[in-house]
This record gives sequence, structure tokens and C-alpha cells, in this order.
Amino acid sequence: MTLLDARIQAQFDKLLEGTLDIGFARIFKDHLPARLRTHCFSTSRLVLLMPDNHPLADTFNGDLASLRQEKFIFLEDPLGIGLTSHILQLCRQYQLHPANVMQVPSLMSIPGLIAAGIGISILPQTLTQLSMPGIRSLELEQAEMHSELSLITRVDERSRAVMHFLEEAQSWLR
Repeated sequence: MTLLDARIQAQFDKLLEGTLDIGFARIFKDHLPARLRTHCFSTSRLVLLMPDNHPLADTFNGDLASLRQEKFIFLEDPLGIGLTSHILQLCRQYQLHPANVMQVPSLMSIPGLIAAGIGISILPQTLTQLSMPGIRSLELEQAEMHSELSLITRVDERSRAVMHFLEEAQSWLR
């Protein structure tokens, strides 16, 4: 088994070429190429992350629209089909249209930038386990504020190893 760290489009390309068996991504399912399909691997609540000394750290009341003047830090999503696009779409439902956005190439750099006071972010709660001192994690009450991590395979997948992996992954969710 070999693991490969690749962006969404590279995963799509490699899956379609047959050089990758399974992809992992948080994507809009309606942006998936026709010959690929998703399988839910996990679902996480989205949380608001900010420096623990931020003026709203103790007073944020859950109103996303109150954050519109804040600087946000998100993962680059040049194709508009991944985690950042999903989060921004959800935010628009609650009248939050961030105007000041910094996009970074690595999800893992976001907590450090938040701890340094560069900005705030909305990320899957599972990532807060990797967090660091100086960051406050605030739950978002809106029911829609969640993100699905999907396994991606070819529609016509026949590999017994891949099918077995999918079965095992489904059992982990129970």
C-alpha cells in the first residue's frame, strides 16, 4: 500500500487513469466526475476557531453575520469544489460573506496562523484535535454546519481489495 498526498483534481485524474484506487476528500458531490462516486467516511461538525485573546472569544453569540468584518483563513480551493467552497456556501445561508480571506496551501498551517493572531477560520471539529495553545474553538449551533469526508472510487470499481476496504470503512462508522 502506498499513500499519496494529492489535491482533489490530482486524485480525480489518478482515479480515472487507474493509478489511484481510493481518494479521500471533502468535496461537493455534484462536482464529481461522472465516472467517480463517493462513500461517506465520516461527518464532522464545523467549528469556529479564533485566537483565545480575540475580542469575540468570550462573547460570540453564534451569529455568523457578526463575523463579516473578520479576516478568515481557509484552505486553497482553486476549483471551487472542496472544503472551503462548502464552508463559504454554508456561511452565505447565514448572511456571512467574508470579504477578507487568506487562502493557504496546507490545512495544517491554519491553526498556527490563528494562534499568531492572523485571523479566524471555520473548520471540521476533528481538526481541533491537532490544535495548539492560543486557540479557542467555538461550536456553531446551525444544524447545517457540518462537513463530510468522503472516500472516492470509480463507479465501475471491481478490485476486491478496494471493495474490502470500503466494507471495512463502513464498519468503522457503526
